[in-house]
Amino acid sequence: MVGVAQPLSFGAAVQIVDLREVQLPTDTGLATIEWSEVDSVVGKLTATDLRAGQILTPDSVTGERVPAPGEAVVGLSVESGRAPSASLAPRDEVLVVTGAGRPPRRAVVVRSGEPDTTGRRGIDVLVRQADAEDLALASVDDRVAVVLVARG
Repeated sequence: MVGVAQPLSFGAAVQIVDLREVQLPTDTGLATIEWSEVDSVVGKLTATDLRAGQILTPDSVTGERVPAPGEAVVGLSVESGRAPSASLAPRDEVLVVTGAGRPPRRAVVVRSGEPDTTGRRGIDVLVRQADAEDLALASVDDRVAVVLVARG
């Protein structure tokens, strides 16, 4: 079976050096990829963060790039207390609240950094392209709060 040799972040292109052959019994009932099919995943993109030692599953990789047409990835700079203190993971669903009478925007976390020395954290979110400019401007103006609504 195909296993993960080293950590890969969401959206990373899979290379052969990132993978290793793993021996498993054939009757595990797990969704796996046979090592003989390893070439079918090389060059694809990770659909989530992958950790070393995991077994690669068919839904762990995708041929689709993020963002897709009609979508955008917006980098938000969020002050401490305006986002959950728990780490956000790729594919978590969030609401981005900007105030000023505007409704919250639904978004999906692409990547979330750790708080810096000032307590601010960078969070990259996938949104509709139509919402991207407003969210980016709200982040620049420090009018952003992020609410976790569902785990990916």
